[in-house]
Amino acid sequence: MKRSLTFVLLLLIVAAVSWGIGSSRATTKSRQDAHEAVRGREEVDVTLTAGYALMTIPMIERGDTNAAIERLSRLIAVYYVGYASKPGSNETRLRGKRVVEEMARTNQVLAKMIEKVAKGE
Repeated sequence: MKRSLTFVLLLLIVAAVSWGIGSSRATTKSRQDAHEAVRGREEVDVTLTAGYALMTIPMIERGDTNAAIERLSRLIAVYYVGYASKPGSNETRLRGKRVVEEMARTNQVLAKMIEKVAKGE
């Protein structure tokens, strides 16, 4: 009887240790997958932003500053409508909101673009 109790107790200990090891590996793998997903999303965002800038530079070089300002204003408006205007206590978000709103007060192109983006245009 004592032998079988010791055997069962040993099995329970082995099972608990195995479960703990397996659980920690799954958690580590899950964290790695999440970090890779974030890095992939960041790369897409940076790539799109770089593409936007690459299309804007030739406009400036041609002297078509109004088109360049409009293009850049769309990027700012998308940020403002999608993130900066949303409630939150993130200091970067609040600072971005203040800067965009200040510029929109003096730049009609940006102000109109924010309205267009907010309407889904």
